[in-house]
Amino acid sequence: MKNRIQIIAIALAILLVLGTCYYLFGGKRTLNIQTRNGTITYQVERAVTTEQQKKGLMHRTSLAPKHGMIFLFDPIRVAHMWMKDTLIPLDMIFFDKQGRIVHVHHNAIPEDLTVISSGRPVAGVLEINAGEAKEHGIDLRSKIDLDSVR
Repeated sequence: MKNRIQIIAIALAILLVLGTCYYLFGGKRTLNIQTRNGTITYQVERAVTTEQQKKGLMHRTSLAPKHGMIFLFDPIRVAHMWMKDTLIPLDMIFFDKQGRIVHVHHNAIPEDLTVISSGRPVAGVLEINAGEAKEHGIDLRSKIDLDSVR
């Protein structure tokens, strides 16, 4: 009985550590975007590691509404994205280190190898379902609250 309790305690500790790592180094976070229509809230996964950023949303067949993936760059840089092995159309929202949106690329075509560039150094990119940027009024006047995803 004592061994069983110890095993359960160790298993729970491991799950706690894994959960904490998932939250700190990836995982889903709530992200607010201030738009001309008000505040819109997204659930986003963070692409933190080089491997996560290379994979992005590749091979997924769907993305729930108001969900996405955020790529954060440190240091800031000109971002070059593409849709290789990405099966769903996306809007790509490029932002500066204050969260101000500097470029929106609408309706990136699935599996297209054309490079999509931010055109200037950015702090990151938010990928969401194609059409949602227009639907929710996300444009160059919008601002992302980055505090919740850092």
